[in-house]
Amino acid sequence: DIGTTLTTQGDILYRDGSGLQRLAAGTSGQVLQTGGSGANVSWVDQGGGAYVKIRGASFTSEQTHGGNNYIATAITDSITPASTSNKIIITGHLGGCEVSSAAGSMHLQLHRQIAGGGYSSIATLEAGYLGYHAPNGFAKSFAVVDSPNSTGQVDYKVYMKNEANSGTVRIGGSSAVSTIILEEVD
Repeated sequence: DIGTTLTTQGDILYRDGSGLQRLAAGTSGQVLQTGGSGANVSWVDQGGGAYVKIRGASFTSEQTHGGNNYIATAITDSITPASTSNKIIITGHLGGCEVSSAAGSMHLQLHRQIAGGGYSSIATLEAGYLGYHAPNGFAKSFAVVDSPNSTGQVDYKVYMKNEANSGTVRIGGSSAVSTIILEEVD
């Protein structure tokens, strides 16, 4: 009888191998989980995939570079993860990109520094020749997932170079806006 099986507000009725059963309400924030066919349902703590923290920054300054070496841009932001197991999703939009020479091509990397330990590349932000002689400008967006395995401050910064060492590459300038967004998820 359902009326005698369900006795308290929040009770759930389910069927196990012997018949109808009552599952008492879980605690605040718990979610109902199934164990699959042949297993009973249960309340579990929700975890994984939740946003912990979001940070972002915008930049309008122009930066140019004519060399074949990677240099740091002003496009940077920092985050301090709450747990070593959390991931950081880094997204960005680079506005006002330009390659001034027919022989030039822009190359971009994302670098990371943990607790002031020095920057190193964690991702190439383009494949091949980005903006090969694009004197009228273009924009570049990117998304990277990182596992810094740290609760120390993590700094992310975009680096650029001009592969052909001919002319210059540029990010920003005029009314162009570049952004970087850091999202910590558990």
